[in-house]
Amino acid sequence: MIAALCLILMLTASECVYGQAFPHKSIKLITGGAPGSITDSIARPLAEKLGSSLSQPVVVENRPGAGGILAMDLIAKAAPDGYTLGVATMSQLVFNPYLFAKLPYDPLRDFRSIGGLVSGPIAVAVNASVAVDSFRDLVAHARAHPGDFRYAVPQLGSPPHVVALLVLRTTEIEMSVVPFKSAMEALRSVLSGDVPVMFEAPPIIAEHVKSGRLRALAVTGRHRDRLLPDTPTLEEEGFAGIQGDVWIGLVAPVATPDHVVGRLNMEVNEALRSSELKQYLEAAGWRITGGSAGAFASVITESHAIWGKIIRDAGLHLN
Repeated sequence: MIAALCLILMLTASECVYGQAFPHKSIKLITGGAPGSITDSIARPLAEKLGSSLSQPVVVENRPGAGGILAMDLIAKAAPDGYTLGVATMSQLVFNPYLFAKLPYDPLRDFRSIGGLVSGPIAVAVNASVAVDSFRDLVAHARAHPGDFRYAVPQLGSPPHVVALLVLRTTEIEMSVVPFKSAMEALRSVLSGDVPVMFEAPPIIAEHVKSGRLRALAVTGRHRDRLLPDTPTLEEEGFAGIQGDVWIGLVAPVATPDHVVGRLNMEVNEALRSSELKQYLEAAGWRITGGSAGAFASVITESHAIWGKIIRDAGLHLN
């Protein structure tokens, strides 16, 4: 009798702490991208799928600006109850603490991993008029003529720029970076021939590779990209060990309870396996990752070890 009473009291206390079964109200899904951005284009179909499976609205909230810092700070300071989640990029969770001296959030201490979402490579491409036919040709020319090539990126400290730093360091070649305000501006500069080389995500350049205006020399991922099937990986080009996949995942405030994280991880993986979302993401050039919350946490930690050194060695700072 006493044991039964204790159990009832424990369950009652648990309900007082956690409230109704999760979820019992709408969930905010915050992204640091503007409407129509890469993260927004992932967040919206994911929110629709999660809303259906959780039987509660999942509302995308766009908080663009400051390299995703505003969005990540908002997520970090939200109540850790599962009702505020964030679609987070590698830039926000890994690059930012090395790029900015005063970051209002700590990516390793202020967030709880829910799970990975997608990953994809960066492509190395040149204007079709550039007299190199392969990445090996580009490296050979750059070694023989240091400083001959410039490369375009969409902003300093962006994933294409940081991946380019890894590629240049590992291949021991010198090229000058030309940063732009956006991927589209960088693309236009390479299409016009003003800048000969570009580091960018395959979805940005695939159409122009197909038309013959650009030549894709290599991709930095472990596998060939679905949008650039004829473009070899750097390993295929003879440069093993250069793997520059960029990734996006889902996070919550750090004190979010285990049972909430477990439920969200299960629903996210189920959504990623659905035929509609899978086809949509793969058509956009992404490789679906998914997996456990712990696996995504390990990806974040391992990424800090790799990219933190790249950024520090380059002396790259944005403030």
